[in-house]
Amino acid sequence: MHMIFESAIKIGFIAHIVIVAQFAESPIIGEIPTALITAVISGLATGFAAYFAEKAKGEVRLRAKEAEIAKLKAEFEAFKATLTHRTQTDYGVLVDGITKSGKSAIIAKWADPSVDIKNISKTLGIFEIAVYLCSRLFKAGGRLREQAHRLKFVDVPGESTGVLSDVLHEGRCKFVMLVVDPTQEEASFIHLNTKRLKELYTPKIVADQVCTLLVYISKSDQVQPERLAAIRDRVENEIVGPLRHRYPSTYTFHGSALDGTGLHNALGFMAKQLGISEYFVKHSGDVTPK
Repeated sequence: MHMIFESAIKIGFIAHIVIVAQFAESPIIGEIPTALITAVISGLATGFAAYFAEKAKGEVRLRAKEAEIAKLKAEFEAFKATLTHRTQTDYGVLVDGITKSGKSAIIAKWADPSVDIKNISKTLGIFEIAVYLCSRLFKAGGRLREQAHRLKFVDVPGESTGVLSDVLHEGRCKFVMLVVDPTQEEASFIHLNTKRLKELYTPKIVADQVCTLLVYISKSDQVQPERLAAIRDRVENEIVGPLRHRYPSTYTFHGSALDGTGLHNALGFMAKQLGISEYFVKHSGDVTPK
């Protein structure tokens, strides 16, 4: 395309000279001084010479940019070659709560903050989703290596206590998150009753693998602060207290998947418990347990 354009300019330049020359010989304007004709032709020649000179400079700059890009590509390929080892560590999180308590919405919001939770339906089977926490880059053996950390959430239907027990005994869960729905307060506490909690979470085989138990009060934006405070007290007395002997470090959080408030606190807390909080990019807000 550039060659065609350049040829057209050259042809146009020659045509201008021919036309001007013929114009000078025309009997109609034979009185035009030769010096004027020469000046016009000289002006055209100077203009086209300047154009081609600038074009040559542009080509030099283009070649330099192409060389720079090629160098950057080579450096990038060399960098990629150093990433010869990438590991990924998943930490299981078992989620326990009644149906429609917001478990799936909370997890989905953690996985993708832009998700529209109104399109999320209740869990019908085992629902697993990984939430990326952070990566750690380090050098070993002269090569750059990457270690990624993820939370692997396991959500089961609220009524499936047997399935919960099976997942616990598989030994892949580092955390248990008990979800309390303040809009279904009584149903939540009946589900998370002391007898059931002790049967599921206090056997030694389970307590040995689960490092931390946390309680998450969902839909906190739908209750008044006074009511929320009362529910937190009830959680302490009816859920946390009976399990304290097995899980001395049990923490309660609250938040809303609908507007996203409070969700980062629990994620930051789990990263801290895993010892990777220094690599975890915190969102705004405190990650200290309340």
